[in-house]
This record gives sequence, C-alpha cells and structure tokens, in this order.
Amino acid sequence: ASASDNVGVVGVQFKLDTANLGSEDTATPYSLSWNTTTTANGSHTLTAVARDAAGNKTTSSPVVVTVSNSTTQLSTFNPVADAHVRGGTFASQNFGTANVLEEKNSNLDSYDRRTFLRFDLSSITSTSATSATLRLYVSSLVEGTAPITVFAVTSDSWTETGITWSNQPAFGSQLVSQTLSTTGWASFNVTSFVNSQLAGDKKVSLMLWDTTQAIKLVQFNSRENSLNKPVLEVTR
Repeated sequence: ASASDNVGVVGVQFKLDTANLGSEDTATPYSLSWNTTTTANGSHTLTAVARDAAGNKTTSSPVVVTVSNSTTQLSTFNPVADAHVRGGTFASQNFGTANVLEEKNSNLDSYDRRTFLRFDLSSITSTSATSATLRLYVSSLVEGTAPITVFAVTSDSWTETGITWSNQPAFGSQLVSQTLSTTGWASFNVTSFVNSQLAGDKKVSLMLWDTTQAIKLVQFNSRENSLNKPVLEVTR
C-alpha cells in the first residue's frame, strides 16, 4: 500500500483491516515489517494513511492480501494398551489391569520387569510429525535414581490382558535413554519411530527397560490409574 500528499508527507500509518498495524512511521522511506504469524489465516486489507505537516491525511487504495501460514497442531493420545511383564516365577502372569507399570533389570530373573505401551494414531491422516514425545508419570523410584531406555516394538499384536514375560513381543532398536532422578513427569523423544509408524499402520508399540542392570525398580502410572496416565504428544 502507498499514499502521498502534495504538501509533503511527514508520516505514514499502515492499517490492517482498518486497525493500526504498528505505530506511525515518520522516517523515509516509509515502510513496515509485518509478522503475519500474529494474524489469522485468510483475506485481509492493507491501507496506508499519509499525513502531512499541516495534519491533512490521505488514505491509499486498499490492497487485498491473503495470509496462509502453516499451523502447528498438537494431538495427545493415551495408550490403548499398557502392561508390564515380569520374569522368573512370574513369567506366565499378566499384569495388564494394574494401575502402575513397572520396570527393573535385576540379576535375579523373578525381579525383572519390562513395560509395554501401545498407541493408536489412526486419527492422524499425515504420514509424518514434527515431534513426538512419550510422557510418563514416575510415581515411585524405589531404589533411587534409575536409568531407563525406550525401545521400538514392531509387533502390535500383543494384548493388554494377554501379554506375559513368556510371550512378550521382540523389541528392536533403542530410541532414547535417560536417567530418572525424581518422581513426576518424564519425557522421551520418540519422533523417529513414530514417523516410521505414521507412514505405516499408525500403531506405535514401545517397551521400557534398563539395559545396565542397575537393579532399580521404577513405577509409572498406567492407563488404569485415575490420574496422570501415560500420554504420547504428537506435533505436526
């Protein structure tokens, strides 16, 4: 948009849909940098109001522009299935209805636990995401600070009330590792694996375990818990 005045322009006020767009520019060349991300997508009208030294004002012809910025969308998913499995004398027992998920790598088989979670992302039509974060609520660190690793699980055929140590699905590559030092929310970046699944069947199965055999029991809230259920946050 442009405007002029035969006395001599001393200031220009740019307007967006009749509202002032920033403050009046009093230095030549008169211009404005407009951050369109603060404006709703769609059709908008730009005008420039020129002011001369005598206070006279002239408004330019309107210029119609279209704002079409990409929008960030955050979707959150609770698991459709989650359970931990336990080894040794508990190898055939199912813990799918428990309100906690447990993880421990012990030197005694009967104390070993692994946690499995599955998410259904079929409501997402796109085949990739900007980011995907697994968030789990650590309700207990029984033996203090504990290392944890998230693994990819390619099989989604396991069931919450059927999975046991004896029939647990094979797990694949390590996705992310960190050390848990306090109770509360813990976050894990699983973007790469989620993207591979979004391009496929849109089901995401994950397993949590400690690869160092630190012999530290960790408890997370499960989806059966009334508070702070596991969640997968997907941004696209």
